[in-house]
Amino acid sequence: MIKLLLLLCILTTTLGADYSFVTTYAPKIWMAQGEEYFPCSVEYYQNYTHVEAISGVNWLISNEKLSDPSQVLPYFHGQNPNSTIVPVYTIVLPDPREPDPVLALEQPLTHRVIVTYFTLYPYNRGKEILDTVFDDHIGDLEHAHIYFTNGKPTTVVASYHAWNTTKKWGDPGIEMVGNHPVLYSAWGGHGLWFSAGAHEYYKFPKLVDYTSQGTAWDTWKDLDIIFPWAWNKTYSSAWNTTWLTEIFRWGDPSSDFPKDNCFKVFGDTYCRLEDGPVGFLGKSLIQDIIRGLVAKGISCKENCLWPAGIFS
Repeated sequence: MIKLLLLLCILTTTLGADYSFVTTYAPKIWMAQGEEYFPCSVEYYQNYTHVEAISGVNWLISNEKLSDPSQVLPYFHGQNPNSTIVPVYTIVLPDPREPDPVLALEQPLTHRVIVTYFTLYPYNRGKEILDTVFDDHIGDLEHAHIYFTNGKPTTVVASYHAWNTTKKWGDPGIEMVGNHPVLYSAWGGHGLWFSAGAHEYYKFPKLVDYTSQGTAWDTWKDLDIIFPWAWNKTYSSAWNTTWLTEIFRWGDPSSDFPKDNCFKVFGDTYCRLEDGPVGFLGKSLIQDIIRGLVAKGISCKENCLWPAGIFS
């Protein structure tokens, strides 16, 4: 009963809190010149996929099975932000340094919060090694974190592949358009960088992301801002976030091709088609915050303030 009353209190007060800074400082993303695999909404992606349970967790599987690991289905090309407003899924969480995470979300202008801007793509095109494309995967989920203190940005984290780059707000290495930091999405794989150009992220074999000013994506035009109590909820046909906790992997498994898919290259194993990515709540920083909330005794799988579903 106490938790229920607290939830009602937080819902009332936080919805009245000033979260305009989430939009004010949202990033501008440049898609690369010649990009073929654009982002999409969850609804778009779900139109071409269905949920299947694999090894005890739900995967979002393409309705049309690939005949080859490198095959490109029509829906992989997504929705061009130049012609369609594509949502950016924006998750707001308390900074782990906050002693009272509930209060932090209730009063963001006097506390520290972390905002994660997620971009969803139906497809990731991999890199060519020895005349073969490796690391394709159906489903691609990219993200950038912005840390806020008292409603002002302090740090920006741009994620690419298994790594990220962190810069303090005001760093000359952050290009700005008004209040908005500029990020560059790499061709095909969509990793986020702070500048245009060639970005080597693996030395042997040499793997490079290429970024440039192609299609401009002003993310603040359509932010779906999601607070923790809205995870795994259906408020209306237009507001349903059950996919946050119900879907663990967003894409097909590499096991669809048990033969002629994975190879040894320079001593390492590379697959032409990799597993679909872990879902929104599976990202490392968000997992760390969820574990911290669980440790404070205010998180559980259902009927609690911080429902984390299979990610708890």
